[in-house]
Formats: sequence, structure tokens, C-alpha cells
Amino acid sequence: MSIPSSIDVRPPNISKTKGSGKRLKGGMELAMEEKEKQRRTCSMCGKKEKHNKRSCPMLKEMFFGSSLM
Repeated sequence: MSIPSSIDVRPPNISKTKGSGKRLKGGMELAMEEKEKQRRTCSMCGKKEKHNKRSCPMLKEMFFGSSLM
């Protein structure tokens, strides 16, 4: 095997990356989707709010309200 006298190293070709193709939703559109979502019912107090049994404010009152007073 013979050793070449000079070595040519060239930079690689620039690749074309794929885009995600997603668009950003506006505030009004996000609000409409949030409104359409069905809320979960808390099994502790029965309300359909942004909490569940673990994070229910009624549960906190039961445990911490009676011991602090």
C-alpha cells in the first residue's frame, strides 16, 4: 500500500433539516380549548375545579384548620 503525498479534506455539505411544521396557537385559541376540556371532579368536595382529592382545599382545612386553632 502506498502513502498519498497530500490529503484533501473538504467541509461537509450543508444538510437541510426538517421543520416541525407546527404553528403556534394564539391566546384566544388556547382559551377556547381550555374551556372545552372536561374538568375532573374532586372526590372530596364534589366540585369540578382545578384540584383533586390530594390537593383539595377542604382537606387542608380539615387537617390544618383544627390543629392550628
